[in-house]
Amino acid sequence: MLVELVPPFDKADIKEVMEDIYFLSYMHWGSILKKMKLPATIKYADALTPFALKRIMITGVPL
Repeated sequence: MLVELVPPFDKADIKEVMEDIYFLSYMHWGSILKKMKLPATIKYADALTPFALKRIMITGVPL
């Protein structure tokens, strides 16, 4: 897995970042009745990509 730390998060501990990615991969946006879809890490990345491409900074929790 390729992980790039970019400002302002480039000073973060890579081991902690990788652990967070691993643990967040167990979260999903489906329900208990449906099949698991995307893990939280992929869901957030997909949701924030259009903003990142337009260089729009997101602060707080994206909903």
